[in-house]
Amino acid sequence: MVSQDDLLVEASAHAALRGVRQARSLISLADGRAECRQESQLRLILIDGGLPPPEPQLWVTDSSGVRLYRLDLGYRERQVGIEYDGLSHLDRDRLRYDRERVNWLDAAGWRMRYFTDRDLYRRPHHITATIRAALAHPTP
Repeated sequence: MVSQDDLLVEASAHAALRGVRQARSLISLADGRAECRQESQLRLILIDGGLPPPEPQLWVTDSSGVRLYRLDLGYRERQVGIEYDGLSHLDRDRLRYDRERVNWLDAAGWRMRYFTDRDLYRRPHHITATIRAALAHPTP
């Protein structure tokens, strides 16, 4: 993993190459907390859609402060969680875990939104509209 400073140094070393100016302007958005490329793409779609940057790998705690579940992305203050569900979520054991997790988060007042590859690659405006609507509702 590299830091934003490392990326700036690398971009400066290639200043004459095409696209480096654009790359340099995007370095401030780099965040190494994503666990997969699709999580990063999802975060960038939200930012490009004019929404505030969501927090990657957001931990949700119980009433005692014990970390129970980690969300791909989320807005803690609004209790809106965002998940990218890829192929790994089709496994039977994973599905059981996901249902238990969804039920707990719902009972705790979290409004969860789930997206797949179809949303990411074919319907990015649907993603931003869905999250914008979730953020507009009052926190429970």
